Amino acid sequence: WYRESARSSAEGGLAPVLQFVPQSVWRDRSLVVEGRHESQLTAPLRVSSSITWNRYEVDPETRYVFPVSGSLFLNDFKYALGSSTTLKQEARYELSSRLTLTGGATASFYEVTPKATIPGGARTNDDVVQQAGVLTYYTRRGDASSRVDVPRATHLSYRGTSGYVQARFQPTRALQLLAGGRVDDNTRFRDTPLSTRADVVYAPDGSRLTYHLAYAQGFVAPGPYYGYNVYDNGLQINTVNPDLQTQRARSYEGNVSWRSNGLQVTTSAYVNRQSNLFLIGDLLLSANIIARTVFSDAAGGGQRLLTRTVNGGERTVRGVDVSAHLVRSWGSAWASYSTVAVVSSSSVLDSTLAGLSPHNLRLGATLQLRRTLSVTPSLTVRSTPQGITNPGVLASALETPYELNASVRYTPTPRWALFLQGRNLTDHAYALRGLLTPAPQEGRVLVVGVRMTQ
Repeated sequence: WYRESARSSAEGGLAPVLQFVPQSVWRDRSLVVEGRHESQLTAPLRVSSSITWNRYEVDPETRYVFPVSGSLFLNDFKYALGSSTTLKQEARYELSSRLTLTGGATASFYEVTPKATIPGGARTNDDVVQQAGVLTYYTRRGDASSRVDVPRATHLSYRGTSGYVQARFQPTRALQLLAGGRVDDNTRFRDTPLSTRADVVYAPDGSRLTYHLAYAQGFVAPGPYYGYNVYDNGLQINTVNPDLQTQRARSYEGNVSWRSNGLQVTTSAYVNRQSNLFLIGDLLLSANIIARTVFSDAAGGGQRLLTRTVNGGERTVRGVDVSAHLVRSWGSAWASYSTVAVVSSSSVLDSTLAGLSPHNLRLGATLQLRRTLSVTPSLTVRSTPQGITNPGVLASALETPYELNASVRYTPTPRWALFLQGRNLTDHAYALRGLLTPAPQEGRVLVVGVRMTQ
């Protein structure tokens, strides 16, 4: 489907936007290894320790293709390599049957080369940063002294630490309170964000209803790629911004659930207020533009915009979710419907979020065929994404996207599990919101795995 869409796009002519063409290639791989140990030191005190190692690499054959002015940029090979090690220590202490404290700390260490352009493709046994070289532009026409060189690739070494504590208190059988906080420190950005949460759960005696109110304050750290995304696509030169800061959010949620004879129905409503958002350079907003005119050569040819990713803009997200879950001797089934609206509260951003599907439906069931064997089919259906002004050849693929999935799990012993997971079993060609234009989603995917629990 990718190639067929690309061929249609090429036959219809090239526009100065990202499109899907046969020459584009994307491959990556990741490996995660985790070890965990838990021990009950005393009756009220339980301690757990874990270490996780993660390695991610983009295949050197990966290549972006920018159709610009009727020609193709075919030498924009991409490469990225990153590894991280995370240590986590957590303790849970039951002071009484009504009060439980949980606290812990994490330390993470990173070695990352964010995704970068390597002309001709990376040779992984050599210095990738040196291979990438620099992207050069000139700020004044015909003035060689106005030359600026920006490294296409950057290697980053940084660390992150955090500490957190949470208290769960149940003053009465019907009332439960939860409060917690976490502080993070990272050598890659200046912020030291504080995340907090508070929950109140009330389940009156003799009632089938449960009420829940929740507040949370959190953050999203800027990925290294956003700050070091250097490229020339024929329209703009995007340069670095190592000073990106965290994205912040506050959420308010309330829900009511009803339970009876294995059936639970829940209705939730929420408001999420986001600030200091990441505005990628591709958006070409006024906040992204550093200079209206720079040049790709000293003589003054190759006029470009000079852009970068920045923080800016605010959004408010409001939504409602209704779900039902049924448990029976043969297994379980579930269904949910959600609707969401996103409105910008800042003139920096568009008034709505392009590519949003305002309505979403999910259906599924787990059928316990035997004690050791279960099958879980599921279906997800979305309404047609809104606000996409340039769908190109993917217009029909945006209409009511859906995906049929299924998984099979076999557990011969309590410690061993074999599973087969299938996603998009009908190989439905559908598209959802992409970075700038719609992006085709993966076709049929099958995953086979083994899980062991010690």
